[in-house]
Amino acid sequence: MTIADARFKEYAIPLDDTSEISKAYWQTDKSVTEIAYDFGLSGTGKVNSASCEARLNGIVCSDCNQEMIVKTRIAAIEKIRLHERGVWSKKKIKCEPCSRVDRAAKSKAFVEKCRLQYAGKPATGKTAKDEKAEFYLSWEWRTLRTKVLQQYGPRCMCCGATPEHKTIGGEPVVIVVDHIKPLSKYWDLRLARDNLQVLCQECNQGKGAWDETDYRPVPKTEAGDTVQ
Repeated sequence: MTIADARFKEYAIPLDDTSEISKAYWQTDKSVTEIAYDFGLSGTGKVNSASCEARLNGIVCSDCNQEMIVKTRIAAIEKIRLHERGVWSKKKIKCEPCSRVDRAAKSKAFVEKCRLQYAGKPATGKTAKDEKAEFYLSWEWRTLRTKVLQQYGPRCMCCGATPEHKTIGGEPVVIVVDHIKPLSKYWDLRLARDNLQVLCQECNQGKGAWDETDYRPVPKTEAGDTVQ
């Protein structure tokens, strides 16, 4: 639907019914250029500013359930198009105030998601990928990784594989130190020793960033009872 074929007369009711410009704007099939010529205005922008707002009869906001109030024909086109497309699109029809609230809510939710995802992460201006690469090359990580391997040994805590085993592809098994709670979500735990476990590369890749399973053996007391 375009301005040329929009049926404004069927829906748009000018709020100021005493204005001839508004009547011509909303209640005729004339183009905005023709209206500007009829009223001696210099352009379409002048017509838009000279005409009043209109109520779209029968087209209601899906949030506040009030009839739409629009300022220009362009603003009315999308509302009319959705209204005429059928019931399935009714939830998409929102007035400008409700749209602003919706956009603000989505923006706030996005900011909060980013805050939680990168909690404790320094604002260095680098990309997450760059910082992650630098971290894995750092002395702090290499030292901590060695200590974890010394503590648990080079054996996958998930499948039991060691460097002496072969992968399905026939390659030697590679042992890695895994972050139980992934870096992408818990950057502040990147050097937390109690967040590390030993896995083979295949189990580590299969675990991904969505699985936070702790495969470390459950510690036991001197009497042999499992610590709860």
